Amino acid sequence: MWLPVEGLISQDTYFLEPSPYTTVTAPGDARNSITATAYQHRDGSIYIAAGRGYTPNGMVTPHLAAPGVNVKVPLVRGGFGIRSGTSISAAQTAGIAALLFEWAIIRDNQPFFTGSSVKYYLQRGARREENMQYPNPEWGYGRVDLYHTFELLT
Repeated sequence: MWLPVEGLISQDTYFLEPSPYTTVTAPGDARNSITATAYQHRDGSIYIAAGRGYTPNGMVTPHLAAPGVNVKVPLVRGGFGIRSGTSISAAQTAGIAALLFEWAIIRDNQPFFTGSSVKYYLQRGARREENMQYPNPEWGYGRVDLYHTFELLT
């Protein structure tokens, strides 16, 4: 649970046992979701405001990390801007999932490909640091790596 922004609650309001973990919320904590956390692609650091896992019942989330800090994005009224957040990393992960579905179904490589297949292959193909244990509550199974995922598929 997150507390509202300043000004809406008393300064005396706080959590009895605060923890940055188990902060991934719906829909990211759903059983069949693919949850992407955000990281800074320039220096490899995790996005400080991203939710962290696991779920209270021990399910791994986030599943992957994708670039989501200071990313150039199109703006609603035209032009481009710089944005950060897990919505940026989620959008990139959704695009990657679409490319996997195209490869599998449209190009007839795996006609029975599902959302679970996407999740499985992206987790297998994720880039991992040698000095870290995976999955973990900040990075999930590692940084999304579509190239390595396709290497495993072909």
